[in-house]
Parts: sequence; C-alpha cells; structure tokens
Amino acid sequence: MRFDIRHLIKYRYGAPVFPEPHIVRLRPRCDVSQKLLSHHLRITPEAEGLADNVDLAGGSCTLSWFTVKTGELLFEAVSQVETFRSNPFDFILPDPRYGTIPMTYPEEERRELVSFLAPVSVGAGVRALVEEGRQATGDDPLAFLIWLTKEIRARVAHRHRDEPGLMDPEATLAEGEGACRDMVALFVAATRSVGVAARFVSGYQAGEGESEQRELHSWAEIYLHGGGWRGYDPTAGIACGPEHVALASASVIDLTAPVTGTYRGDSGCDMTYEVVIEAEST
Repeated sequence: MRFDIRHLIKYRYGAPVFPEPHIVRLRPRCDVSQKLLSHHLRITPEAEGLADNVDLAGGSCTLSWFTVKTGELLFEAVSQVETFRSNPFDFILPDPRYGTIPMTYPEEERRELVSFLAPVSVGAGVRALVEEGRQATGDDPLAFLIWLTKEIRARVAHRHRDEPGLMDPEATLAEGEGACRDMVALFVAATRSVGVAARFVSGYQAGEGESEQRELHSWAEIYLHGGGWRGYDPTAGIACGPEHVALASASVIDLTAPVTGTYRGDSGCDMTYEVVIEAEST
C-alpha cells in the first residue's frame, strides 16, 4: 500500500516559555516491511539545531533544541511510505525447541531480548485468559498469538482516552474497555507472562475514511525465532500486514511517544494534534 501521512502536534502555552530539547519520533521506519519514500519535518519556531539519531530499537528519532522563548511549539511531519508485507505469516519456526509456549530462545537471542522479556505484573484475570488460550491452542505459539489478539478484540471495547499513561492490564480486562495502548499493554503483559518477547509500537493504520481526522495507533510486535519481529494488533484483532505503518518501537511505551520534551516557565500547556492519512493499494 502507498500512504501519504500528515501528522501535526501543537503545544500552546499561557505565556512564553523556553523549550528544553525535544525528541521527535515522527519518521516512519524503513525496513523489510515498509519503505520510506519521503519525509519532511517542520518545527515552529525553527529549532536552533537538529540531530537525526538511531534509537535503542534501531529506529530513527530527531533531537531538537531551541534558544528562544515561544508561546507556541509546533511539530509537523509529512511522510510518504510504501508497505510490502502482504502475508504476515511468511516464515517458519525452524527449531522445535523454540516453537512452543512457554517460549524459549537461543541463548544469544535471549541475551539481546532481556528488556522485551521483562515480566509485567498480572492478576488472576490475565492469568486465566492466558491459560484459556494455551488450552485452546495446545501451546502452539502462532495459534496462541492469533487467539490472544482476537480474544482481546472480542473482550475489550476500544474507546478514546485522553488521560496519559496506561491502564493496568487487569483493569482493562475487567472493565472491558480501553484505548488501543491499553489493549496493547494487556497483550504485552499476557505474552511476556509465558516467555514471549514483546514490544510496543506506535504508528498508523489505513482503516476506513482515509482522509478524515485520525489518531496515532498502537500495536505490539512479538519476536519469534525464525520470524523476527512480527506485529499483532489487538485493537483490530489481526496480525499486522500492509495496512500498518510503524514509527517507533520500544520495550516500554513511553519511548514510542511521537514527541517527548519539557519547558521552562510558569505556564500551563494545551496540546492539540491532527493526523491525516491517505492510503491506496499498489
């Protein structure tokens, strides 16, 4: 698929403030599943300096810094991306020792995956969900991951939530509703509880009404020996294919935020955003 994406984030302050350095994660990834055709980042007021860096997960981010006070800070990214992975299951699990739940990995991979295996505290509800999935799929990892993705979609209603942070996975499951990031946190907690390496991903999804107001989306990526990192979207109940465009990934969701930064000054801050996505099949 071919995507044209415009993502605008605007901060308004009650009085002029001095922006501290900000990290921007609005440059789509370029890898085997997607190609970045063009990208332009505009910052207003103009940054004193910009540094394009490689983040912990091997993705791209931009450090910006400023020397002026301002009452408004704007970040606008315009990107064109082409996605390729039409079949999210185009791999095999070559070694049966690493192809069952609970998941294990070769030692050299396990050492690299430590942060993505860090357990998340789960309660009785999440443990019961995981046990039900294991029973239903006979501990087959690919079947378990799809079962879990669809089951979270069936049990948790998606709702917009402006409050920052994540809901506790147990609360998301018990209340039966949450934002996409809360559903991903539930998925990550469940998978890590059975030894599956998982990370958070931010990005965009094609969806319906491609020119309407949209939001940044979240999903998870699972590491499989033989498959590498593979995306699962519990909000949509599907394995990720060409309809997903990834921006940033990390073992904790805070490191996938589109913009991170602070400011000096005695003023409140209001944040607004606009996401416009146009997608077409290629």
